[in-house]
Amino acid sequence: MVRGEGQYLYDAQGQRYLDLVNNVAHLGHCHPHVIDAAYDQLKKLNTNTRYLDANLVEYAEKLLKHFPPQLSVVYFVNSGSEANDLALRLARAVRDARHKVHLRMRAEAEAERARERKERGQERRRMQASALGVQMGNMVSEVGRLSHEQIDESPVPRGQGPSVTTAETAGATRNFAPTAAASSNDDLFMLYQELVAAPTSSGGRGLGLDAFEGDDHLGSSGRTEPACDHCQRSNIICLDHAYHGHTQACIEVSPYKFNGRGGGGRKPYIYVARCPDIFRARLELAACPADLANTKIDEGKLAEEFASDIDRLAEEMYHDHQALSKAKIRQLESSGSGDLDALLQPVVRPPEALDGRQEGRIPDPSEESQQDTAPSPKCCKQCCPGCCGRPVAFIAESAPGCAGQIILPRGYLSAAYKRARQLGAVCIADEVQIGFGRVGTAMWGFQTQPDTEGANEFLQLEEIPTDDVPLSVDESDDVPANEAAQLPAYVVPDIVTMGKPTGNGWPLGIVVTTKRIAKAFSNTGMEYFNTFGGNTASVRVGKAVLEVIEREHLQDHAHRVGTYLLESLKRQIVPKHGYVVADVRGLGLYVGIELIRWSPCRPDEPLTHMGGLSHQLSHPQLQDSATQKPTMTWEPAAEETSWVANELVERHRILISTDGPDHNVLKIKPPMCITIEDMDYFVNALDQVLSRLPDEFAWARAFLSQMTPAKENAARLKGSQL
Repeated sequence: MVRGEGQYLYDAQGQRYLDLVNNVAHLGHCHPHVIDAAYDQLKKLNTNTRYLDANLVEYAEKLLKHFPPQLSVVYFVNSGSEANDLALRLARAVRDARHKVHLRMRAEAEAERARERKERGQERRRMQASALGVQMGNMVSEVGRLSHEQIDESPVPRGQGPSVTTAETAGATRNFAPTAAASSNDDLFMLYQELVAAPTSSGGRGLGLDAFEGDDHLGSSGRTEPACDHCQRSNIICLDHAYHGHTQACIEVSPYKFNGRGGGGRKPYIYVARCPDIFRARLELAACPADLANTKIDEGKLAEEFASDIDRLAEEMYHDHQALSKAKIRQLESSGSGDLDALLQPVVRPPEALDGRQEGRIPDPSEESQQDTAPSPKCCKQCCPGCCGRPVAFIAESAPGCAGQIILPRGYLSAAYKRARQLGAVCIADEVQIGFGRVGTAMWGFQTQPDTEGANEFLQLEEIPTDDVPLSVDESDDVPANEAAQLPAYVVPDIVTMGKPTGNGWPLGIVVTTKRIAKAFSNTGMEYFNTFGGNTASVRVGKAVLEVIEREHLQDHAHRVGTYLLESLKRQIVPKHGYVVADVRGLGLYVGIELIRWSPCRPDEPLTHMGGLSHQLSHPQLQDSATQKPTMTWEPAAEETSWVANELVERHRILISTDGPDHNVLKIKPPMCITIEDMDYFVNALDQVLSRLPDEFAWARAFLSQMTPAKENAARLKGSQL
């Protein structure tokens, strides 16, 4: 390709291609307003953010008008990968802030307990010393009487004073103390001599009444404690098949990459929740493909079912941490670290911690449940029990792309965010693919998800401690005190990341978050600076993109054209090609078309798998008349999907891509300036390509040959449930 304009690309031969896949050129290729803004700035000044620039502030303010008031801090980066990488750093900063405050508060609590122990000890020793004084006076009188009686027989050696005589005679006194009272006096004398008079082996003073002054030797903050690295690992929850970028941190939270070719597999601190795929959930419930039309599903219950993975993964983290803690304890034991009870503390089990959060309060992580009779697992006191075995972040695309253009069940993000926040996690919304009005009904994908579970209340009440004192919601420079009245009806993430469309092809990414999280990040002490992120040209381009979206009403346009496309596919493609088109889904100009293929059934073969969910779906009219067993069943059509995409390029000059866990989804996410006429052209071209599919694939010919015209029509109509 050598040139682009609007929704079209041109090759070296001058042939024009309709671009249905390029959501980077959000406004359209080479939009004149963006070009003029970049050119105007580049010929004046292009430098980094070390220098003051009014455009930087103006762009940030213009952008934040499209966000709820709780999200009020902007970081500028160069790509979606950088944005997600920074978002994960912000989440870790929150964890580190909580951990730091935990250590300080624990040290203060231990110091207070040590002070109380010292005061109690001093008082007890004063009382003992007072009692000893009275009893010692009586003992000295008795010794004096005995000494006078024996003085002629045992003269005092020259040069020795009465103290020696007293000590020697006191030793003899213990030998003729036959009564219990005498024994008690003897014990008190020994205690007095040990606490007050006895010198140490090194010649220093003994443990007198003031011996506990200074550092508490019983476990104060002055003691150096062993670090517990595994407790500080960043447990992160992500969705299956997700992709969040190419940096190492992003790949670690991208099953699409680490489970793919060349991937290194899941890291032990990454936990993967199921992708909330409505279509595959319906497959699980349908008796056969023809029944999909009658298979209704409650999205609210489905959202709860998928969100329950957060609880399951929290329990898994707890047990993983328990196993690691046992290994740490064995290490401490083998190293002879001393009193393990003084070094270790109980770990709070996640379900117990949830009990205290029902009123929006983060429970004290040091509180142990009285209901669990089993011994609690331990970890070293250097760690924060509120962080140990807990997730640092929950990251999810608001509409997963590489998972196959998935539209989340209504209320899923609310249910998932609430559970994640109850565990102390920061919720990150990845808007790199669908942000800036692509979904049509909203500017951001997360705004299409209603807060059905009250997750926003935890956003409001959650207080992230800083280096000095925990923040409160009524701080003058923080969220307004009446933010409860400002909470929107849709779910609000803690962090939002943007990338691809932000600069319409210019390298620009953004992170938006709350002031609380920004403060926690700032208090780490490490300065954040990005040489090119937020440079003068980038912010001019970003501001120009927002101006075009608003001026050309592209969000409304995406809703109108996207709705027209979905209706056309369901009206023209699904009824005619229902045997291969299994699902059509989308929001605005973000659409997926899922294709399937039919295969002969063999009794010795296991169930077919689609995206990891097993099913045994077959058409009732394709059953053996004798055994009533299906003769054909369906599976993902990866090869056929790739063939369709190639045919659209070669025969109709339409650029489209494929994706999904089974590589059987056609992805449609074109520039936002695409027209209804372009969509008519695409739908007609797709119809022609699918009509040629039986000529290329034997299974399609075999399938259609077994169907009478009525049966064939029924098979094609099976997709009309959409």
